[in-house]
Amino acid sequence: MIVGVSLSGFVVALLLSWLASKRIYHPIHRLVGLFHDERRAPDPPSDEIGFLEKQWRHLNRESRELREKLEQAQPWMRSSFLLHLIQGHYYSLTEEELRERMNAYGWSMDGKRFLLVLVQVTGLSRLQGRFTDGDAQLVSFAAANIAQELTAARGEQADIVNFQDLSVGILLSFGREEPEEAARGSAFQLAASLAETICAVLKVQSTILIGRPLPRIADLPESLRHLRQAARYRDVQEETQILSLEDLLPGMGREAVPYPFGAEKEVKQAIRMGLPEEAAAAVQSFVEILVQEGGKEMFVQDGALQLLGSIQHAILEAGYQPRGLYGDDDLYAELRRMRDPERMTEWFRVRVIGPYGKALACDKALHQRRLVERAMEYVKGNYDSDISLERCAEDLGTSPFTLSKAFKHIADINFIDYLIQLRIEKAKELLDDTDMKVGEIALQIGYQPSYLNRLFKKLVGVTPGQYRERKANLE
Repeated sequence: MIVGVSLSGFVVALLLSWLASKRIYHPIHRLVGLFHDERRAPDPPSDEIGFLEKQWRHLNRESRELREKLEQAQPWMRSSFLLHLIQGHYYSLTEEELRERMNAYGWSMDGKRFLLVLVQVTGLSRLQGRFTDGDAQLVSFAAANIAQELTAARGEQADIVNFQDLSVGILLSFGREEPEEAARGSAFQLAASLAETICAVLKVQSTILIGRPLPRIADLPESLRHLRQAARYRDVQEETQILSLEDLLPGMGREAVPYPFGAEKEVKQAIRMGLPEEAAAAVQSFVEILVQEGGKEMFVQDGALQLLGSIQHAILEAGYQPRGLYGDDDLYAELRRMRDPERMTEWFRVRVIGPYGKALACDKALHQRRLVERAMEYVKGNYDSDISLERCAEDLGTSPFTLSKAFKHIADINFIDYLIQLRIEKAKELLDDTDMKVGEIALQIGYQPSYLNRLFKKLVGVTPGQYRERKANLE
């Protein structure tokens, strides 16, 4: 009985131990199943605890690497969010949702108001060789770095936004209790220091525009639009300017627009006459008058857009389709992106008048070639008569100067020299193939006998009689 009870107790203890080990092992088995990849290792690992330890270390390492990458990407994500916010890409979000996102990116939004400052860099075309039009991103990056250093040195609560189009945004934040005048005064001091530094370091012009204090984050895109509109009121003749949106808004759009109609007429006249170089010079005079009389970027750009339309109309009247010269290029969009008068002038010369000049030159060369071909046929058919440059030009419906210039350009020979060569070659043929006397041959090709003898000896080296005798001896 004692042995039976002991054995029964032993069996029960084994069963309970087996159930307990099974329950204890089940979570480990589940963890191994989560980590085990049967495609890479069909058989389960033998050392499950070691396998779990290895996987745990691997996950810890990946988590740490991801956290480090996230921390490195945090500034970029923050600046990218601010860029899209100011440009109006988050228009569907409410004010509360925008503030929540900004809090998540590290901004302190409690009791804050904001003021947007726009820095616009111009004058790259005045720097001979230092910067080109393709360096817009490089100059924008340099201006953004200067703004970052100045705001950090002044202790300003500011964020820099690089628009990469020669403009930089500075988002200043201040408390709700701080007076607006104090905030705007601090912004003006920062703008003055920034304008001076950009001019000294980059040697370019800059216009800094100061917006109005904003209680709502959602108003930032509208503030940027107003600042870009106000930037067109800058004086293109000034090196550096600081403009306040508060001062500009009441009078924006009320100024009289000066327009040099006389200079535009000179440009159109040069286009109609087929004088591209004179047209480019007239465009430069047109832009200079706009700068002197208007001065503001808005007037200069609007006048240039009007001139572009007039030039295209004049080109159309001259018999050329603008679409054939420029293809599908949107010239108006290209011109709207320009802020410097010098760059506008160069753009007109290269992009607008240049293709027209090339088309003119191509057509002129074709016209000259056809004219010379007709003149050569005329000479071949009338070489035996009293022919001259003036008579040939009159019969072909052109001027002697035009015909002579075309002959020299296309045939690389003067009209008279071509006529003489043709008559001498014809005289050689008659001397070789006929028994005509030299005097008869001279009259046949339109020369007097004595003149033919002198001219033939000068060009061939022998007289017509000697040429015939030498030819007979060779035969």
